[in-house]
Amino acid sequence: MSQVIINEKYSTLKEWITSLPSTFSDEGEVIYKARNEIRRITHEGTTFCVKRYHKPRFPNNLIYTFFRQPKAIRAYRNAELLTCEGFSTPEVVACILQGHPLGYSYLITLCSPLTRRFYEFRQHGIEGYEPLLDLLGTMAGRMNDRGILHKDFSPGNILFDRIDGEWKIDLVDINRMYFGPVSIHRGCRNFARLWGDERLLERVARAYARQRNFDEDCCVELSIKAWKKFWKHRK
Repeated sequence: MSQVIINEKYSTLKEWITSLPSTFSDEGEVIYKARNEIRRITHEGTTFCVKRYHKPRFPNNLIYTFFRQPKAIRAYRNAELLTCEGFSTPEVVACILQGHPLGYSYLITLCSPLTRRFYEFRQHGIEGYEPLLDLLGTMAGRMNDRGILHKDFSPGNILFDRIDGEWKIDLVDINRMYFGPVSIHRGCRNFARLWGDERLLERVARAYARQRNFDEDCCVELSIKAWKKFWKHRK
């Protein structure tokens, strides 16, 4: 038995949405496939991103039964909250729980118009991208000021592009969020997964510090220390 939550704006698509669990593997094009799978699907002239979360295994199925909401619902609710607070993420359309807690769950959103990811900074410097990095640091600071922290703040989850001459950022994969006070240490440690070099970290950290009225040099030091520790462990 499935549970479906639909954004009222897209209530006319209910029949198509509820059919997705049975048609998912045959529709659209695959844009990501590992434990989870994401497909780009066009319906009635609109392009959607449909993410199918893998089936929970023991003991996670017990955790999702009694203690934690499924990822699709968390991502759906977090997107609503981020949008309400003025932060950009692809608009949510619906989420589906199929045979909860043992079945697949699905998240349907509009596709972001932003096509680039922060993975690019592994291969090039920051020249020409300073305003974008300032925007990222300022946005992270504003989120933390509001008691919101993206717990998977990694390059693949930060979309960006220049539209009409202005840099734009969308956050994706937002099922893992923290809500509550964010200290300077926790906020700066959250940049540890970013790709690039120390100049990138410094630029982001200084913009972050200015937004939160923290000491800039302290934020730079904390951010780079956490970044080096994370990547040393990864290697």
